Amino acid sequence: MSAFDAALPMILTDLVVRLAELGAPWVHRRRFVGCSILGPPPALLAGCYIQGSRWLGVSEASFVVVPDPTDASKLPPGTISFVDCTFDNCEFIDFTVVGSREQIETLKTLFPLSG
Repeated sequence: MSAFDAALPMILTDLVVRLAELGAPWVHRRRFVGCSILGPPPALLAGCYIQGSRWLGVSEASFVVVPDPTDASKLPPGTISFVDCTFDNCEFIDFTVVGSREQIETLKTLFPLSG
């Protein structure tokens, strides 16, 4: 476990989380409740559970398909990986997500494009 991971609370409630200020390339097994998650940079949501959340300003550019999201060298520079995290009643703002074609299609059903 990294020093960053050890210092981050297991449950984060009603916070503004700026991805650019996290200071680590990944976040593991955390629960976010009522938080505003602000990009950039892009994020990978691996094994994450999302409920009651909304994505503000979602567009086609908010989704980036990568050939192998398990290979860090295939991810856009600066990508933050959320692994096995839960997001309850959060807002995703200026958020871009990367993932496999299947992951992206699933996210598009959860967060339809703004129109």
